[in-house]
Amino acid sequence: MKRRVRLIELRSNKRLLQRQVAEACGITTSYYGMIELGTRTPTLEIAMKIAEFFETTVEDIFFNDLDNSMLSNINLLHGRGRERKQHD
Repeated sequence: MKRRVRLIELRSNKRLLQRQVAEACGITTSYYGMIELGTRTPTLEIAMKIAEFFETTVEDIFFNDLDNSMLSNINLLHGRGRERKQHD
């Protein structure tokens, strides 16, 4: 999984510890650290709390860092990106 660079950048710019962000969002420091590392994916509720804390959007934090394989999986789930056979 890819590190969430934008999330780390936001926290660093405010000179905050992971613990401080975690407490403000109602989660453990360990869980928040795993979110930053990309080893855990937050629920929508937690993602929204984090975005609100940093006064930005969920998309800004979590979707700008997506790698191509993750985008491909999302597209497949929504029926995009698949080649469809033409029937004569």
